[in-house]
Amino acid sequence: MEEDARLKQEEQDRTVLAVSRIQSWLKRSGKNLNDLFAEIDEDGSGAFDVSEFRSGMLAIGLTFDDATLQALMGYMDSDGGGEIDTEEFISKMDTFSQEQAHSPLQVLSLVCKHMDKSGDTVDKIFKRMDDNTSNVSASPSKPHSQRELTRESLEPFSPILGAAVAARLATQH
Repeated sequence: MEEDARLKQEEQDRTVLAVSRIQSWLKRSGKNLNDLFAEIDEDGSGAFDVSEFRSGMLAIGLTFDDATLQALMGYMDSDGGGEIDTEEFISKMDTFSQEQAHSPLQVLSLVCKHMDKSGDTVDKIFKRMDDNTSNVSASPSKPHSQRELTRESLEPFSPILGAAVAARLATQH
């Protein structure tokens, strides 16, 4: 029982962080969920499977491990069919956004848990973020600098960390 609860919590944690990254990309890119769905749904069938999801995420510069992709698919696949249609995708992403809108503390807590578990430092995490975004810009006409990406990713944490701490972290590259 305890092991099942731990695994379920890890899956939920992966989903929270992954959806937060997707939402951050949406904000940076100025695109909406319909635009993102169209980018993921490579074959235009109106649904995507895990393979299309992985490709779509890579195309926008987001990489997720297999366990995270499976957690996301499980979260979004309401009918258990193995594919996510437009309605499922938008409904689940909107629901998640509403649930997490006032919860930057939860995301920060998950980042801290990750750091404790992995031994990663803030610098290592940002370096990995920079590496994942260095060849991808939000739009071809308006590329973002690494510092802007970092500032945007820290923006939700400003009320918790304090603006001065968030700004200092954003400049520590």
